[in-house]
Amino acid sequence: MSAGVHGKVTKHTGNFMPGCATGTKVPHASIPVVALAPLLNSQTCGTKTLADFKTSPEFVCSTVTDANGVYKLTLSPGEYTVIAMIDGKPYLNSYNDGWIWTTVVVPENSFVEWNIDDTSAAYF
Repeated sequence: MSAGVHGKVTKHTGNFMPGCATGTKVPHASIPVVALAPLLNSQTCGTKTLADFKTSPEFVCSTVTDANGVYKLTLSPGEYTVIAMIDGKPYLNSYNDGWIWTTVVVPENSFVEWNIDDTSAAYF
């Protein structure tokens, strides 16, 4: 049985303020999704390109979202940082202390759902 991470990358645009939300959510098609070694600082990795990541020691694997924004990465059990490359730049709107990107833990023989919401064009 295989294991890994699957999910959807969605672009949020416009107003998502409680009580008057008029924003839209659409699938992000053809977006690279990258699995990296855990505990990466978003500020030191924020300027890397996909090519940079693919030649770095923290790179594990990558894929591209389908027309519905859906992706699937087959991974060994362990802890990973999973990000999307939005407009050629690394993106994950989820951080721990010290600007460390949130990680996902992959158990044996199971896929974990990990959705990435691109909120760069939204306001809350």
